Amino acid sequence: MRRILFLFILLTGIGHGAELPGRLFFSAEERAALDAARLKETQSQDGRAAASPTLTLDGLVRRSGGKSTVWINGVAHSIDDLPANGKLQPDGVSLQTPRRRVTVKAGQTVDIEHGTVNEEIKP
Repeated sequence: MRRILFLFILLTGIGHGAELPGRLFFSAEERAALDAARLKETQSQDGRAAASPTLTLDGLVRRSGGKSTVWINGVAHSIDDLPANGKLQPDGVSLQTPRRRVTVKAGQTVDIEHGTVNEEIKP
C-alpha cells in the first residue's frame, strides 16, 4: 500500500510543491442542504405527504413468502403502509374515500374526492 501511495505522490507531483487538489467531499453544511433537498423531493413524490385528488394503482406484486408491494402514483408501498386505509383484495386494492370504499385494479384511477373509479384500464 505504501508503494502505491508513493507512486501516486511521484506521478502527481504533490511532493514537489504542486498544489493539492481541492476538497474531495462536501462540508457539513452542504451535506445538510443536500439531505434536506432529498427529503423534500421524497415527500413531494409520496402520495401521503403531498395529497393528490386522484390515486392510480400502477402495479401490484403478491408474494407468497413475504410482504406484497403496491405501486400507487409511482410510489412503492408495503401492504401495511397503504394510503387511504388500503387493503389487499383478490382483484386489486380496496381504498377508503370520504364517500365510500372502492376497489381499484392495476391501471385504474380513483378520484378520492368523489369516490369514483375510472374504468379505463391503461394498457
